[in-house]
Amino acid sequence: SPFPQPVADMSKAAMSVFVFCIYLAITAIGLMFVPAQFLAPLGFAAPTEPWIRVCGVPVMALAYYYVASARANVSWFIAASVPARFIAVASFAVLAATGLAPAKVMIFAAVDGMGAVWTRLTLKS
Repeated sequence: SPFPQPVADMSKAAMSVFVFCIYLAITAIGLMFVPAQFLAPLGFAAPTEPWIRVCGVPVMALAYYYVASARANVSWFIAASVPARFIAVASFAVLAATGLAPAKVMIFAAVDGMGAVWTRLTLKS
């Protein structure tokens, strides 16, 4: 089974990744099925192109990777997720700074950054 470890037995780092996967899954579902309603509270205009729904698909795949690694306590994946999430933060910042995306994308950057910091701190403890 890809989920051998009960949630109660997860390491603190694995739990931080598990919580992050919940954020990813909610984001993916919102992007795929109700993008206008999902993005409106964040101040984004209703999307008219199908690409926002398409972007939800790899986000859902990432959510699966995160839950599977957390439940199995795959330490190398958990550790590798930290720089990956900081890369996401930097990417959002570049997109916002260059005007290629609205500054509101920094909302997603903040969640990614806080998750990365939480995981990093639990890996050190």
